[in-house]
Amino acid sequence: AILAVNGRVVSDISLYEIGSLLQGPADTQVVLQLQPHSGGGSKEVNLTRQAITFNPVSSELCGAGTSAPGNTGYIRIATFSKQTPDGVRAAMKTLQEGGAQRFVVDVRNNGGGSFPAGVEVAKMWLNHGDIVLIADSAGVRDSYEADGTALIPKAPLTLLVNRGTASASEVLAGALQDNGRAKIAGDRTFGKGLIQTIVELSDGSAVAVTVSRYQTPAGIDINKKGITPDIELSDEALPQPGAVGGFCPAFTAADAPSLFT
Repeated sequence: AILAVNGRVVSDISLYEIGSLLQGPADTQVVLQLQPHSGGGSKEVNLTRQAITFNPVSSELCGAGTSAPGNTGYIRIATFSKQTPDGVRAAMKTLQEGGAQRFVVDVRNNGGGSFPAGVEVAKMWLNHGDIVLIADSAGVRDSYEADGTALIPKAPLTLLVNRGTASASEVLAGALQDNGRAKIAGDRTFGKGLIQTIVELSDGSAVAVTVSRYQTPAGIDINKKGITPDIELSDEALPQPGAVGGFCPAFTAADAPSLFT
């Protein structure tokens, strides 16, 4: 357990504040006072901060599948962050230049992240139509729409989802499904459709207050309900993201499930 960061005792502050204390410029030092789980006295550890590079997007080009002719571009989105739109844009360009004629976007076990990033990725596939509606107790009060800037607006597209697909990932799934732009394949999604704000209390604790909800373009409230896939697949039907061997060998196998119908 962490007892102190640079001499600041952390027992009376939040995890977010501890995170802020741990962060700093690359190559600077941070001193942690730690209490081993095995017991005994505490000890100090000196660490050097380093920049962390995390790429939320990966891709590969699959050979001809069994369900339709043509090469298939596979894009895995692990989370939605500020880096995600640029990563997806670059992957789409590379795969299209490599000959991809259809695409699979994998948001299984993607719990969401940045809402604006999810909207921006939806715009890359969708030229027209609503992407998501924002509703409160008085009804729909805002909407986000496609703006005619799609990079690949017509190529066959399937989105892989499961029960770990939530929030911004569900915004993407709902936009593509309701506008008829993509097939959704996998299991029912998690169903996280609340927009909340954190209100700090006088004792240092905080509560999450729901201020509005996401709705799909068809006006469907997904909270605690999730999005029902067009093509139902078990989690075992295809390798999990990051599995040894990757997606393409399983997708191009003779007994692979059909993702394009």
